[in-house]
Amino acid sequence: MTIKIIVEQFNIYNNSELDVYDYDLSFRANNDIPKFQIRFYVNSPYFSENINGDIQFSRNTRRKFNEFKALFCKKHGAIYDNPSRIDNSLDLMNTTINSLKESLNKSFLIPGEIEIDTIELLGNWEVYHSSDNSELANLFEKQLMDELSKKGIK
Repeated sequence: MTIKIIVEQFNIYNNSELDVYDYDLSFRANNDIPKFQIRFYVNSPYFSENINGDIQFSRNTRRKFNEFKALFCKKHGAIYDNPSRIDNSLDLMNTTINSLKESLNKSFLIPGEIEIDTIELLGNWEVYHSSDNSELANLFEKQLMDELSKKGIK
């Protein structure tokens, strides 16, 4: 029996165009997008080695994980559609992480074969944000929306 660690990263939109470390976007927009890193314990035959020697999910396991991500992100991504700060963002993130863990347990993990080691948040998370709707803040939001539109994002 051989067990490996596989690390997966994705954002709440499951959008590879928004790389986990995409600094082309405004700093605030980039950090408001939840980014997850999940470490899995994976038993054989659920992993394989690519041509570079990197350990990855086997083809069928990869397909199942990609389907899982797509469904999870479709369900939860809409909550984060507005780039302006959401009240109680840490509470919302806690709810999202718990839902991620529960969803993985229900539809992807296999006890004794594929299990979670850790779920980590990547990026920075504010603990305070003013509720001021000043002219400067409104101009920034417009600029931010223009940047996102140029990238083909709502």
